[in-house]
Amino acid sequence: MENIKAKVEKGKSWEVFGLHVVNSLRFTNHYIVDDNGFSGGLWLLWNCNNVQLNTVACSSQSLTALVTNDNISWLLTVVYAHPCPGIRKSIWSYLDSVSDVAKLPWLVAGDFNKITVDFEKKGGRPTHSQTGFADWISMNHLMDLGFSGAEFTWYKKIDHGETIWERLDRGLFSIDWRQTFPEAYVRHLPRIKSDHCPMLISMNSAQCPRPEFKIFRFQAMWMLHEDFKGFITTTWNNTHGNIVCKTTSLAKALTGWNNEVFDNVFQHKKRIMARIYGI
Repeated sequence: MENIKAKVEKGKSWEVFGLHVVNSLRFTNHYIVDDNGFSGGLWLLWNCNNVQLNTVACSSQSLTALVTNDNISWLLTVVYAHPCPGIRKSIWSYLDSVSDVAKLPWLVAGDFNKITVDFEKKGGRPTHSQTGFADWISMNHLMDLGFSGAEFTWYKKIDHGETIWERLDRGLFSIDWRQTFPEAYVRHLPRIKSDHCPMLISMNSAQCPRPEFKIFRFQAMWMLHEDFKGFITTTWNNTHGNIVCKTTSLAKALTGWNNEVFDNVFQHKKRIMARIYGI
């Protein structure tokens, strides 16, 4: 930070310094939303040789771009929601408008400065209902990408040596985006010189996220079972909460039901295939 201040004091603007950083990182293209002093600001960097990206909208707290790669087009919105609730509230209505006009698969990722449920925070004053953010996610038909790595993405030391930990950073996707990138997931990288963990979103990877965020896949064979419809109806009616909570609970219940009714069909398939190859 001292080196950065020194450059500014010598007459170099943040824009010039930003261009210097972009060039040093060897990105071919960039789009920067100016910061406010030493807070805020968004940088979007990309290599045009690997991906085609066009910025289509921006605000003080977000950037939206049209991404095209391998003839697949989708929308990416990167977010840095303001820490002040009064200022931050404008981002929700702004993203609502993006959602209304978005006709393509959509990924929204970044620092939302909000948690969805109480267990996404440890330390400090206990939080009461955080349904506002969860309801907004549900209203826009988005789902959480989950994560692997550290449980919390942000920390802050407060009085008496106590530390607050929260999961403020996340990736949210539309259903058609998940269908386009079924293996995508988030990994929280080690925190080095920031109070936030870097967040890496992998589109295709053989690595698995945390067990509670493993990719849920609907199996067509379930619909052939005579008890399937009744199980779905009973599970859904007996689950409380918003649509995100109910869908998550249903997916978990279906996974358990699958193991009880069909056992591990993929393991059976491997054994049968091995016997066929042996024959």
